[in-house]
Amino acid sequence: MIKHGIRLASAAALALIPATMAGPASMASPQAPGAAPVAWVVNQSVRSATKGSVTPIDTATNAVITKIPARRNAIAVALAPDGKTAWVALNADRLGGLGQVIPVSTSTYQVGKPIKVASILPQTMAITPNGKTLYVVCAGNPGSAPQDVVPVSTATNEAGRGH
Repeated sequence: MIKHGIRLASAAALALIPATMAGPASMASPQAPGAAPVAWVVNQSVRSATKGSVTPIDTATNAVITKIPARRNAIAVALAPDGKTAWVALNADRLGGLGQVIPVSTSTYQVGKPIKVASILPQTMAITPNGKTLYVVCAGNPGSAPQDVVPVSTATNEAGRGH
C-alpha cells in the first residue's frame, strides 16, 4: 500500500513526472497489430450525477463498442501502459462525498471495484510508465488543500494519502 503521496501546486506540475498523461475526457488505446485503436470517452449526465458512463469506440469504423455504466459522472480516463486497463475517474455523488476511480478491463469491458480518493472531484490522472502507480489529481474539499495528488497502487487497487 502506498502511504505517502506527493504535493504539487497545480495539475500542470503533474506533467513534470515521467508518466503517460491522460486527456481530461478521452484517450486512445492500441489494439492488436494491424487493428485500429479504441478511443475511450467519458460521458457525464446533465440530469443526474449518478448516470455517467464510459464508451469505447472503434476508431476504424467510428462505431460504439459498448456503453459501460459508471454509476456516477465520469470525469477523466487514463490507460495503463500495457493497454489492459482503463482507469476512470468519477465525481462524488453528493456534496461532501468522495470521488472514485474504477478500473475497466479493455478486453472484457468489466468494471472492477471502485477505489475511493480523498476528494469530491478527481480531475485528471497520470500513470507511471511501469504501470504500478496511478496519480489522481483531485480538487480540494472545503477546508482542505486546494488540490491533492492521490497515488493509487494498481497492484492492490488501494489509494494512498493525498498531499
